[in-house]
Amino acid sequence: MNIVNYIGRNRMLLVIILVLFLGCITVLGYQKIINGKFQESAIKAITVDSKNYNLRSSESRLIFVTAQYVDGRQINVNDLSTFSSTSSNVVMVDENGVVTAKENGEANIKITYAGLSETINVSVTSQLHQVNVKDFGAFGDAFHDDTLSFQNAIDYLAKKGGGDVYIPSGTYMLQPIFLKSNVNLVGENRDNVILKLSDHASNGQTRLIEMNNNTKVQSLTCDGNYQNHPNGSEHMHCIFVYDKDHILIENNRLINAVGDGISISGSRGSSNYVVIENNIVEENQRSQIVIEQVNHLRIFNNKISSKTGRPGIHFEPWEEIHYYDAKIIGNIVETNTEGYSILLTGADSEGSGVESLGYYFHGIEFSNNRVISPSGYVRIVDTSGLKVADNTFDVKYLHLWRKNEKVSISNNFITAEDGVRVEGGANGKLVSSDTSISKNTFHTSKKGIVIQDGTENIKITNNRFLGSGDQTGIELFVTEDISNVIVSKNSFRKYKYGIYFDYISHENKSIRDVSLLENEFIHLSEYATFMMGPVHNVVIDKNKVIQSSGVYISTHEGHSMSNLRISNNVIAGGKRGIYQTEVGKGSLVGLIINGNTILDSTAKGEGEYSTGAAIELNRFANPPVDVLIKNNTLLNNDRNFITVPESLLDSVVENNFKKSENSLGG
Repeated sequence: MNIVNYIGRNRMLLVIILVLFLGCITVLGYQKIINGKFQESAIKAITVDSKNYNLRSSESRLIFVTAQYVDGRQINVNDLSTFSSTSSNVVMVDENGVVTAKENGEANIKITYAGLSETINVSVTSQLHQVNVKDFGAFGDAFHDDTLSFQNAIDYLAKKGGGDVYIPSGTYMLQPIFLKSNVNLVGENRDNVILKLSDHASNGQTRLIEMNNNTKVQSLTCDGNYQNHPNGSEHMHCIFVYDKDHILIENNRLINAVGDGISISGSRGSSNYVVIENNIVEENQRSQIVIEQVNHLRIFNNKISSKTGRPGIHFEPWEEIHYYDAKIIGNIVETNTEGYSILLTGADSEGSGVESLGYYFHGIEFSNNRVISPSGYVRIVDTSGLKVADNTFDVKYLHLWRKNEKVSISNNFITAEDGVRVEGGANGKLVSSDTSISKNTFHTSKKGIVIQDGTENIKITNNRFLGSGDQTGIELFVTEDISNVIVSKNSFRKYKYGIYFDYISHENKSIRDVSLLENEFIHLSEYATFMMGPVHNVVIDKNKVIQSSGVYISTHEGHSMSNLRISNNVIAGGKRGIYQTEVGKGSLVGLIINGNTILDSTAKGEGEYSTGAAIELNRFANPPVDVLIKNNTLLNNDRNFITVPESLLDSVVENNFKKSENSLGG
């Protein structure tokens, strides 16, 4: 009796096997899908940012839920978790994990993910210690130094276990102030409450507000007083955080600092669980928001701007450790910088001398933002699993640089000189891998996408490219090896070339394993695909080329080509169909031209150098080896025939040559 029949007759055994199998899947964490793929390693645990919340009525707080894997990865799983409250009249929780206190009492929040769960106890009280800074002697008259009054109020609440320092309308001149754990600064409103760095403050590392664990700064303006500190240190920030957890910076205006508007940093221990939300951050002299050693970060719905050429959001972690979980959503970033307007990066894998390892920032999500920086660029460095989705960019270009893995760029509207530049390091060790660029709309004055300097496993799918007429849709430029590129189901309009293969002649590098599938090329002034230099294993299949030439192949001396397949394409209305030539004595081994339809091409020929045929292999070039030209249909071309070197005549078989008054070229 075989095993199938045995199990079929023993249904109870089958049920037991299925239960055990599903149980193993649950333990290993395989039943959850992240980024469309099953996770390959076991989930060790899920963690939350705190087991106990103390909230006052109407106060809200975001739960951070993190899956911990046995291989060391940490992935935020808020979007995939379920949340429930034992008493929704006391505490409500939404599908994103935002807890809102309703009335006095206690409740538990249960969080479930991948068969694992955690519970948070929430205590709600209407009682909160609050003091008015003016009761401690503050003037708020833009003249007196109010530092001591603020610090005394902070220290008083710290002894009571925490609370709010309430700041009524006024302009308060301050030296640096230091929050204590669980003590907050809360202004009457950000338009009328101004905390301004004193003219007499030191020009050293002077930060106006230094935050602590479990603190918030809310509804005030922080003015760094750059005008009266023109020689101040670049570390003179409006708000500074170092190795602190549970930080909320909300609904403020942060302006005019000598350094950064907001600077979040730390040691190898890092700052954790930081929310920067609904602020106006503008005209700070170094950067507007700087992120160094930080895990579990939210930057939501801020308006960030600079008219003095400074960056908007600037990641620069410098400790050689991995970083996790940042969501940057719904912001407007506007700057006239000529450098980077936004920098999203992990630690410096190149500078650290450990290129093979890399210290990534894992799990950054950059979505639903608007970036206006026509002379600046967005740079992405040393990241893993980054998602750039649903944004509007008006920038010079997006730059994936050095060592990135599993970056996804999707559903963005990108107006740029060059849309996206993907490159590793120029040393062959820093390689950008597994990049996906899909469903974007590109309006570019130069190139749509540039790939160079060490890249592998790139998918470019379902994008729309609109050019200016004299550049390239996608350029593959060999300075380091490029391999495993798929370009499929994209549309290209108004470029000179659709896909262009190029190289640096003195480098012994190549482009390998490229598939160009089911793309549409319309109104190009030259070729849909232009190949030269060291190119191997290319498939060009089922593309539609309208009012454009088809494929140009140029073999170059000293750089061999091999295994090119051009099949099942429609090429209509351009100057040429498919053309191969050489520079020097080029080498090409393996060329298949099969099943293509070429119509309405207009080439007339160039005397003895070229016949202008719809399919032409240059008669005077070094003949390719292993050639097959078969089952192609040539219709209504001005030169409706095939030209090859005499030695390759036997390679041309079973092609169809037609003339018709009804042209598909249009």
